[in-house]
Amino acid sequence: MGLSLPTVELLFAENKYKSIEGDVGFIGRQTTYATADSIHFLSKKYGFGQKEGFSFELDTVTRSSNVGGGHLITDKALMNYFGSNSFSCIDVSDYEGADIICDLSDDIPEELHNRFDFIYDGSCLDNIFNPATALMNISRLLRPGGRVILVNHATWFNGPYTVFSPGWFFDYFVANRYEDCQVFLGIFSNTDELMYGPMQVYFSNWAHQEIEWVNLERNRAESRMYIGLQG
Repeated sequence: MGLSLPTVELLFAENKYKSIEGDVGFIGRQTTYATADSIHFLSKKYGFGQKEGFSFELDTVTRSSNVGGGHLITDKALMNYFGSNSFSCIDVSDYEGADIICDLSDDIPEELHNRFDFIYDGSCLDNIFNPATALMNISRLLRPGGRVILVNHATWFNGPYTVFSPGWFFDYFVANRYEDCQVFLGIFSNTDELMYGPMQVYFSNWAHQEIEWVNLERNRAESRMYIGLQG
């Protein structure tokens, strides 16, 4: 699982709209395909004040950490950079250093309910056999007023167990009375575009069964999604 560079940019856009802070939970450790230089570039692009003297922890744990020649930052470092109070990773085992061991395909302990202010899932739901239960559990992990970002496959690229339609997500969050739900489709042609961009991004208007191309330079209030690091 990983935080692709386009997804890192998405998080910068989300943070510009509303700060990512409080207690953060990731579903599995995520190889973050960004270096300190990438983060500094995106900080300038999105007007995020760089933290003077901030030291980025480098990834030596996740399976793909060597992709960046030892210069990729950790998922925890990125969340700390935004201003999280705490950072935890949930997985079915302690693989790659997860600190909360829990099977999201089964009932989760009540002590984990309402645990996080912000949750990120980078391709967990499309790699388990019971994604509906897992989605309900992710919702239980989230505190009232919290946010969740789910990034999962809608095609068979990279061999996921399950692929999803936009409506599968949209109807769940609407039925469970989430205040805001937006679904986007990121179109890529190969692994390089998946991991480093650029992507063509479309907003899925599920109510009208339409998709709409997203202008990548709109502000977050209009589109929420910004994809493709340039410069």
